[in-house]
Amino acid sequence: MKIGIICIGDELLIGQVIDSNSAQIGLLLSEISLTVFRKWTVSDSCEEINYALQSSVTDCDLTIISGGLGPTKDDITKKALANYFKVSLVFSEQNYQHLYNLLSARNIEVQEAHKVQCMVPSNADLLNNKLGTAMGLWMEKDNRIFIALPGVPDEMNAIMKEEVLPRLKLLSTNEITSHRTFLTVGYGETDIAYRIEPVLNEMPEFIKVAYLPAIAQVRLRLSGTHKDKNVLNETLDFYSNQIRNLLGSIIFGESDSNLAFELGKLLMNRGMKVGTVESCTGGALAAKFTSNPGSSAYFKAGLVTYATESKESLLNISTQLIEEKGVVSDEVVRSMVIEGSRFLKVDLAIATSGIAGPDGGTLQNPVGTVYIACGNEHNQIFKRLSLSRNRTRNIEAATILALSLARDWLLARS
Repeated sequence: MKIGIICIGDELLIGQVIDSNSAQIGLLLSEISLTVFRKWTVSDSCEEINYALQSSVTDCDLTIISGGLGPTKDDITKKALANYFKVSLVFSEQNYQHLYNLLSARNIEVQEAHKVQCMVPSNADLLNNKLGTAMGLWMEKDNRIFIALPGVPDEMNAIMKEEVLPRLKLLSTNEITSHRTFLTVGYGETDIAYRIEPVLNEMPEFIKVAYLPAIAQVRLRLSGTHKDKNVLNETLDFYSNQIRNLLGSIIFGESDSNLAFELGKLLMNRGMKVGTVESCTGGALAAKFTSNPGSSAYFKAGLVTYATESKESLLNISTQLIEEKGVVSDEVVRSMVIEGSRFLKVDLAIATSGIAGPDGGTLQNPVGTVYIACGNEHNQIFKRLSLSRNRTRNIEAATILALSLARDWLLARS
């Protein structure tokens, strides 16, 4: 089954809103062994929506449409669908009752604008939306399926899980799709591809590999599709084990995880506490830890000693050392680790100091120079990073690579 996605909204085209819906739809479809074939993003106009529908019907068996089902004037998806199918818009009592019940429970009076949402193409089956007033639509024509969903991510996601996926499961083929995902840090996709090339050359055609790079990280995914579930899983497991052996500690986790969470697991296994002492990353390191539920089991506290005087007053780093070596130096960042581990009373402190940009660099330390360090008062390791002139990227890279350095420090003591 070839599947296409049409995302509707001027806000997507001008960059005001990032399209997360198509990514989520793709992930959900992969759970039932279905794969998106093509995607269109179009403006809020009947002409553009019709163009995308005409294009999708040529290539796709199933088209999923996201956006434009609300009560405002720019919500014209239902009108465009009615025009495309050459049917009329009719008032849906089912939709009105759903809308009325939802708004009444929230003590909101039903307005005329709300009733506009109850006008639906006459050939549409309604899909329940427990989170919002805009119900989804299921339409069929010439053995092709068209599904329209609201653009609000939470509402779209709920309708996909509770209404769309169960129906699609009944239509899907006997083929099964499965994935194995490896999370790596510190190496680019070219280097990773080179390391696992012997394995790639042996893989059967029904196994595919994809590299999904992010800042300082690469997500490596093996995907397979086969009619025999046992053959598929045995083959994926066989090549996954080979990749694990070739990449070793470059892999910090698998499936759906993150580096701070995996570092936290190592800390808990050792009964250790971690703290952060940050300058140029401005709290981003601490945020990586605390974004994970349960992080209080291993993350104790964080300091943002951004100004030079805060390094002196809070951490007791000597003014003489800062004047002689510079605030961006291995000596200072190691002192941040030593004094920070004492101040926070942690087994492991992670520190950052650098010039994130876009200005402020010197001949000795140009923009993008960052020192990262970790350890405690007894043992420290550090690294000098030469990053870009992009401030946002530099903060993210320094944060990820500092976590990676802390992981190396821990693994060396296992």
